[in-house]
Amino acid sequence: MIPSSIPTFCGGFTPDSRIAEIEDILEGISDPVNLNDPSTPQGKALKFITEDDQLLPPYCPSDPRLIQRYVLALFYYATNGDSWFDDKGFLSSTEECNWGVSCDARDRVVVIRIDHDNLSGTIPSEISFLPRLFDLDLDGNELIGGTIPESIGELQLMTTIDLDTNQITGTIPESIYNLPNLHTLDLNNNDIAGTISENISKLSDLLIIQLDENMMTGSIPSVIGEIDTLQFITIANNTITGSIPTELGMISDLVGLNLQGNDLRGTIPTELGQLSDLESLFLDHNDLTGTIPTELGQLSMHLGQLELHGNSLSGDVPEEICDLFSAGQLKKLTSDCISNVVCTCCTECF
Repeated sequence: MIPSSIPTFCGGFTPDSRIAEIEDILEGISDPVNLNDPSTPQGKALKFITEDDQLLPPYCPSDPRLIQRYVLALFYYATNGDSWFDDKGFLSSTEECNWGVSCDARDRVVVIRIDHDNLSGTIPSEISFLPRLFDLDLDGNELIGGTIPESIGELQLMTTIDLDTNQITGTIPESIYNLPNLHTLDLNNNDIAGTISENISKLSDLLIIQLDENMMTGSIPSVIGEIDTLQFITIANNTITGSIPTELGMISDLVGLNLQGNDLRGTIPTELGQLSDLESLFLDHNDLTGTIPTELGQLSMHLGQLELHGNSLSGDVPEEICDLFSAGQLKKLTSDCISNVVCTCCTECF
């Protein structure tokens, strides 16, 4: 009787040699200590790839999709996928491009957008092994913690990082400022500390930066005025100190500026009157002093909201600003007109 031979596939691999080869490959992606611990997300993802995956035919070790399938499985386990409201088909027997992500024409993951789905845990550093990823949107999950991995700066095609309304801690990784194509950085409503780096000026294509409701300190770097593409800057309700940079007046496309609820001091820069596209300006609840500059009356075309209360401003609200209200464009105007400021046109006095 001739003994049956062990089946081979993928160019001669046996099932056991395929697993061994995959383990060798993945040890170059994840820390081997984590990879070989079955209780970690890495260990669970390895077990899925080598034992539990029902994809037919299974990926060969040389197939680049094997790595992205591992990374997505790891992402699932690292963010406690079993508790997601909608598992998006993750870990199913279909190709991973059907797991609620978007892929390009060559089946490479380009978008991970999983909002308001009860994700928790952390973002794994191995996400950097999805080299075509340009959009990471995990906002509104409320429970994602840990830090933003430094490795995110290796994703050179990244245009959007939207992680607002989670429990992310730590600081903004310096590597983020090396993403040449980044246009949206939305980190609102987290527990992020630290300062805004001077290297922010390297984000020359940035359109939106939102850092509201964090624990950030330090001052607003004046070099932010060099990013002439910016349309929205919101850094409200942190502990930002120093003065409002005059250079903000150089950002000609700026539509929204929200600096409320910080510890900003000094005067309101007259240069803000150059922002002809500005629709909303929130400077309330700081410690600004001096008078309200008449130059803000130049914001005549689009300005709909101007909130200045909760400061230590004095004098009269300039007639030029009241004229904006009379013209009907300015809908909301607030100041400390119960005490320090004289205002005949404010919609609300404090």
